Amino acid sequence: MSSLAALSSKTFHHLPLEDFLKKLEESDQAILIDLRQKVEFSNGAIEGALSMDILSEQFFIDIAKFPISNHLFIYCSNGKRSAIAGKHLCRMGYETTGLRGGYMSVQQAQRINEKQRN
Repeated sequence: MSSLAALSSKTFHHLPLEDFLKKLEESDQAILIDLRQKVEFSNGAIEGALSMDILSEQFFIDIAKFPISNHLFIYCSNGKRSAIAGKHLCRMGYETTGLRGGYMSVQQAQRINEKQRN
């Protein structure tokens, strides 16, 4: 398979929270990346996530330091930035999975769990 064919075979998957976390846990080569700005990240993030601001000029330079064999799991606030980034990362050759609904879906799940406990 040519390298061009290998690059074009990567697809971006945008999954709901439960499926995203399951796939993340099952992946041997996973890197979890929070695409939000530093201030957003400091207000809460998924445990183990790296903070890499998608709006930074350095973002794609820094991402390219990860081996292509890694599976990138990305999220932002509501899923829009990760959808855009995911397509670019796939073109770069990375297997990429995004969190549908972004970190807001994590917060919503936390609120539901708190209500169920009370």
